[in-house]
Amino acid sequence: MLTAGDSKVRTLFTRWTTPPGSVGKNEVRYWQDKLLFSLLLAGLVFGLPVYAASVALCIKEELWIVAVADTLLYGWVVVLFFRRRLPFAIRAYSIVYMSYALGMVLLLTVGPFGAGPVWLFAFPVLAAVFMGIRTSLVALTINGGTILLIGILLSHGVLQWHFHVENAIEKWVVMALNFIFLNAIVAISVAYISRGLMISLKQEQTTRASLERKHEELVDFTRQLKAEIFERKKAEAEQKHQEEERRKLEVQLRQAQKMEAIGTLAGGIAHDFNNILSSVIGYTELALDEAEQGSMLRDDLQEIYTAGNRAKDLVRQILTFARRTDEKATPTLISSIVKEALKMLRSAIPTTIDIRQDIRSHSLVMADPTRIHQVFMNLCTNAAQAMEDDGGILTVRLCDEKIQPDIIEKNKGMTPGDYLKIEISDTGKGIPEKELDSIFDPYFTTKPVGEGTGLGLSVVHGIVESYNGKISVESRLGQGTDFTVYLPISKNEAPSDPATSKELPMGDERILFVDDEPPIVKLGSRFLEGLGYDVTGLCTAAETLDLFKSDLERFDLVITDMTMPNMTGDQLAVKLMNARADIPVILCTGYSKKISADSASEIGIKAFVHKPFAKADFANTVRKVLDEAKGHGHDA
Repeated sequence: MLTAGDSKVRTLFTRWTTPPGSVGKNEVRYWQDKLLFSLLLAGLVFGLPVYAASVALCIKEELWIVAVADTLLYGWVVVLFFRRRLPFAIRAYSIVYMSYALGMVLLLTVGPFGAGPVWLFAFPVLAAVFMGIRTSLVALTINGGTILLIGILLSHGVLQWHFHVENAIEKWVVMALNFIFLNAIVAISVAYISRGLMISLKQEQTTRASLERKHEELVDFTRQLKAEIFERKKAEAEQKHQEEERRKLEVQLRQAQKMEAIGTLAGGIAHDFNNILSSVIGYTELALDEAEQGSMLRDDLQEIYTAGNRAKDLVRQILTFARRTDEKATPTLISSIVKEALKMLRSAIPTTIDIRQDIRSHSLVMADPTRIHQVFMNLCTNAAQAMEDDGGILTVRLCDEKIQPDIIEKNKGMTPGDYLKIEISDTGKGIPEKELDSIFDPYFTTKPVGEGTGLGLSVVHGIVESYNGKISVESRLGQGTDFTVYLPISKNEAPSDPATSKELPMGDERILFVDDEPPIVKLGSRFLEGLGYDVTGLCTAAETLDLFKSDLERFDLVITDMTMPNMTGDQLAVKLMNARADIPVILCTGYSKKISADSASEIGIKAFVHKPFAKADFANTVRKVLDEAKGHGHDA
């Protein structure tokens, strides 16, 4: 196990033997340089005691040349090691030829029994390691030449060593041949091993480069494949989204077609139904005028009158829902609508559902009573349907509340002020939390196919928002649902009940009343005659036009129905005004998509009255038009 000291030594050795710079592309040269630095470091560390001993011996024996050579060579090793930025070739050739020089000096001075032959032996081996087989062969040739030269010098007595050897020349020849032979084998072997390693490393580099290219290609291919998969998934998701949107649009189209059919049906029956209601409401008003106050008959007639008005509002509600008429906001007493809606609802839901009401407000709200009635019926019907299996409690609460900033924060879009707070709660099965954010979306429904259009809560939300109110919902699965509605309180006064109003404007003018329904003609005539007017009633436009033209000054006002056979009311009005430009005309209609109050005014019609009309409203309109025709105003 390595100790801390061993680890430090290894770290230091690695740092000192690592060539400057990174491996780079020539990894063979990197390892050659690393080996060279390792040899230089070994020469510095282990060569120091050798150098010291050698110099000491040389001084003792007065071998000054060897001492100087050792000193120069050791100094050059120090320079090569610490000048790390020197080129590899300088360090390599220096080490190789230093080996030769040192060996040559030692051989000439000390003789064959010193370290000279060892350094000469290392000369071609080092050349093979650092510079390849060619340089190694050159080094072997130099060694061979050196051995031959020394042999010649010995044979001529030029070179003499300080010891006597029998048969020195013969022995030198044998030793030289063995030296050259072994030196050649080792040097060439090392050269080929080094070359093989270099070739292997180059092949490994080539293979690695090829693998890296393949890896990059694979990475690019993988990236492209992932991008293609992502695009395909995105396309599939987009296609799925488009199919879902198409499905939703198809559902909405079917619902829109249903609504259009409802609107067409509503428009088709509105005129006839309003004519019927005109008779019911009108004759009931006439009967109320004759009935004794406090009598049972008057109470019964009042119920008929109330029911007739509810039917009138129902027709208007259907037309409004079908977007075929405009609503009219008036100061509305919400508490009375709640009581009426709950009374109607009681007969339509199971007796297992208990209806409770907590009405603590009688404030007015600027709204259309029919639309408010629609809000309550939708919310209460949904609450009842949530409890129809197991029964429960339906609670409706009304109270006044002053909205503070903390409430505004929860209900964005509301302004501070006084609001009527309406709470409708049930103890039914509740709504899943994931569906709460969608319940006010058009066509969203959790009911089975055929049992819901998904428009109820959407319509409720639209109605409340149109009155600058706010609606919110809270629900707990298995415990019930609470709807909370805030509507701004109005300071305006509620309009008086036409059925109980006694102060109606009177007159004595002559009026021509035209309608294709004889009961309406009779009713209108009785209304107006009761107010003092001289009334002539007719049932066809042709008779009316003939009678009017027979005496253009006979009548002060013409009241005509819009929808009549052969000639519509607006066409009749134009012909009458062509005959007499100043004749005022009032146009009545149960329902018509061909004309509105604005278009009627453009052709000169003075007033536009919707059937069924209340007696008081009708009386005020007639008086107002007559007074304007005479050139002075009328304060109804």
